[in-house]
Amino acid sequence: AELYDSIQYSLNPWDVSLLDGLVSGEKRFYVDLLADAEAGTNIIIQLENKNAGSQSYPVGRHSRYEAIIPAGGSIDKWQTLAFKFLDRPDENETVVNQIVILFSPGSYANNVYMYDNVDVYGISAVSPSPTSSPIVSSLPTSVPTRTPTGSPVATTTASPSRTPTSVSASPTKAPSPDEEQSCSGTCPGTFPYGCAENLVNVVKYGCTSDGHCSYHETLEEPYPFAGFCTYKSVSPSPTFSPIGQTTSLPTDAPTRPPTGSPVATTASPSRTPTNAYVCPSIRWSDEFDGNELDTTNKWSYQVGDGCPLCGWGNNELQWYQPDNVHVSNGELTIDAREESQPVGNGKQYTSGRIRTKDQADFRYGYFEARIRIPIGRGLWPAFWMLPTEELYGNWPQSGEIDIMENVGHEPGTNHGTIHYGDAWPNNQYSGGSVDLLEGVNFADGYHLFAVDKSEGLLIWYLDGVEFYRRTPSDISPKQWPFDEQFHFILNVAVGGQWPGNPDSTTEFPQTMYVDYVRVYDTSPGQLAGPQTVESQKRNVQYQVTVPDSGYEYEWQVPPGSTILSGQGASLIIVDFGSVSGDVVVQMSSSSCGEHRVLKIPVRIESGYSFESRVVDDTSTIATASGTYEVSLNPLPNDEGNPSENVVRYERNGAELYDSI
Repeated sequence: AELYDSIQYSLNPWDVSLLDGLVSGEKRFYVDLLADAEAGTNIIIQLENKNAGSQSYPVGRHSRYEAIIPAGGSIDKWQTLAFKFLDRPDENETVVNQIVILFSPGSYANNVYMYDNVDVYGISAVSPSPTSSPIVSSLPTSVPTRTPTGSPVATTTASPSRTPTSVSASPTKAPSPDEEQSCSGTCPGTFPYGCAENLVNVVKYGCTSDGHCSYHETLEEPYPFAGFCTYKSVSPSPTFSPIGQTTSLPTDAPTRPPTGSPVATTASPSRTPTNAYVCPSIRWSDEFDGNELDTTNKWSYQVGDGCPLCGWGNNELQWYQPDNVHVSNGELTIDAREESQPVGNGKQYTSGRIRTKDQADFRYGYFEARIRIPIGRGLWPAFWMLPTEELYGNWPQSGEIDIMENVGHEPGTNHGTIHYGDAWPNNQYSGGSVDLLEGVNFADGYHLFAVDKSEGLLIWYLDGVEFYRRTPSDISPKQWPFDEQFHFILNVAVGGQWPGNPDSTTEFPQTMYVDYVRVYDTSPGQLAGPQTVESQKRNVQYQVTVPDSGYEYEWQVPPGSTILSGQGASLIIVDFGSVSGDVVVQMSSSSCGEHRVLKIPVRIESGYSFESRVVDDTSTIATASGTYEVSLNPLPNDEGNPSENVVRYERNGAELYDSI
């Protein structure tokens, strides 16, 4: 019943240096959470001077910090949420003696939140001795406390694809910064970034043939690195400790032990520690800036009709050839054409298919392409991945990841799929799809198609919005083959068992336009919020989550809808009208050179109009288990129900199924 439900804890006055560290980002709040609230729900920590509380807002509010429940929610497992500095409502306030927690502020939600360990973490290049000093010395009796296990948390390595900004001497002498070294076989050296093998022998680092640092998560066999790599002399993986100590800060929230347990955690191997905003790191990309396809370092053509697996196993009708693939004006184009004369093996249609196999192969990363697809019955454009080595057997036993597939007779639908399991024809697949608004087609403009591939997890995104995910448990007892090296494929097929064949409505030529293909070390930004809302719905929240702050935001909402607050920030509150449309955010960072457009298609559910009344205070009842009476309306001036009389009913507590 409260729009701004709050929990307040009194504190001893906090030191100015601690407050300055929180505002600057050198320190950060972390909270352990288990909740039935949906993904995208926000939580605010507010630091206040309680002695100024009687004055009007914002007097006495020193600073606010925000966290968002991530995609997938937090209902079935504990998650550690990282709170980012939001703002300083009262910039003149210097005293903090009260901490306030607000769950889903600005809404009338009544979810249940279990929380523990409200902690502050800070930054340092040196790992301190851990101590146990909680921010809040006592919690409400209704909040559960987890039993300490007494076991320390195992240390893992930091991501190989970004360098921490905190620098200290490496235990083994490294080449000077930016010194290029030749790599062959297992790379020399012992330091956690660059061309090296990690100290704890969990992740092996090295150089790809085109000069990018890479990693190979195996202990048994060496990874065949080759070429050159730029060394960076950096510190080993940092560790973390509670308030009162300083330590390197991870992008993702660390896994923290119960009170009294040693703290020795680091960021996940696939994510990067940072003590300030770090731009999303592109590990590999093709921006298609030249005038021809890069077949030396990145791509190769696939030619023909797939024979002896003729029709590529799908009864496709096209002949793939290099002539249908072009690079110009900063984009790649693949043309599907109907030929006047039959070509190879009597094919009436030609198209293009390219892949990065043995030149750009990746185990983990955020894989994204910005694409405008063609349209027409019988067309089948795709951006997908196959295993570079078939370690588990022939297709599909070693896996297939379809990032984007569209069949031309469904111009507004994108499919994301995995193929796995038993050998063909007893194979299995699992997939999800996402639709644009009615009347909007993917051929109308560019869209971002992506998969975030990490150990034991695949997440599909369209325009930065998650629409599907798979884990090993989802396909159990079948083998999960997706933690190996995969490569990219771009193609436009014509005809086949799924899309059907072209007909008289299909216009040729048709073209797929590709602005870029990129591999990020982590997601460069996600957009969360409801995709279906009621007509005239108020106070609806949308938020962009990025690795950290550093972006500027410009939002657009459907016609007739209004942004109540947040324009220019990463979170907005919207009052909707009655017209469906996209919620669009343009993210820009001059320091990172990034400009991204994310969007959610929002469907407005049509309002209902009055037809008839079934029951009101004048109705005659047959029986009632409890006490039934007609009473005066206690709120006759409330526009929600201005009736003079209402039914007052007191339920019978002795009845398991009380009824009227």
